[in-house]
Amino acid sequence: MCEVGKCSNTCNTAYWPGDLQICGSECMNTTWDPDNCGSCGRKCNGQNIVVRKCTFDCTGDCENGFLDCDDNQFENGCEVDAMNDPNNCGDCGVKCPNACVNGVCK
Repeated sequence: MCEVGKCSNTCNTAYWPGDLQICGSECMNTTWDPDNCGSCGRKCNGQNIVVRKCTFDCTGDCENGFLDCDDNQFENGCEVDAMNDPNNCGDCGVKCPNACVNGVCK
């Protein structure tokens, strides 16, 4: 990093407030950056998520019809298709005796 005309190996928090870490050759805010969420290179999964977000951990709104039933958006995003999953039909944990069609047990 270059700071006030001199080389430095730290991130200047006066210009970039937050939890900054050097990731590669750049200062990254690991509190808010979904590509470096919590630490360098920890990329939030985008599966069925409208916009990936990092607020100390991976978060984001699920696309319509999808749910995050295991509370682990970092690993697998919004992993459940609530419109067709007979084990999570319309909501997490709603089990259908037969099929799930458009989020309703049949």
